[in-house]
Amino acid sequence: MNRRRQNKSQFIDSSLIIGIASVLLVILLTSYFFDLKNTDYEPIEFGVILTNPDYYSESDIQGWHTVNIEKFTIQTPVEFKLFRLRGYDSFVGGLTDLNDTLFFDFGLYSNTLKELTSPDFEVFNETINSKKFRITIGQNDLKYIAAYTDDLQNDNRLMIDCSNCRKLDQKKRIIETIEFKEK
Repeated sequence: MNRRRQNKSQFIDSSLIIGIASVLLVILLTSYFFDLKNTDYEPIEFGVILTNPDYYSESDIQGWHTVNIEKFTIQTPVEFKLFRLRGYDSFVGGLTDLNDTLFFDFGLYSNTLKELTSPDFEVFNETINSKKFRITIGQNDLKYIAAYTDDLQNDNRLMIDCSNCRKLDQKKRIIETIEFKEK
């Protein structure tokens, strides 16, 4: 009985071509996705004043601008600029005019400010853009102002404060412009 010889060379040629093509495809896709030029975002810079105009927009208050922070917006005099800090369990950063700095901490474990009590601090409740805030202002030459709310989605909290601040009335007005980006 004569058996027909099978043509193995055709099978070897096609599997070799498919194998080489697969390896090249993996190399090309890997180089594309790991090339930072192919991303549509800027890496976050921590501890650096952010000058990108995407963070700032017009305000309805003359001489002020709206700072577009990832979790909320806040209006400040145009001299104030945003910076981000590295946070482990929260979104942290600040706003500074290089004289005064308002620090913020947005997350599950933000400081509640409960340890700040009278007679050194005036503490009162205020509603800001439909959110309940506790405002704390230093008394007797303590140049301090802070605000705290836990009236947010997903059990988040926001604490914002300024130590050794000039113009506490201005800082209170800044705090009163906070608006949250609810999803």
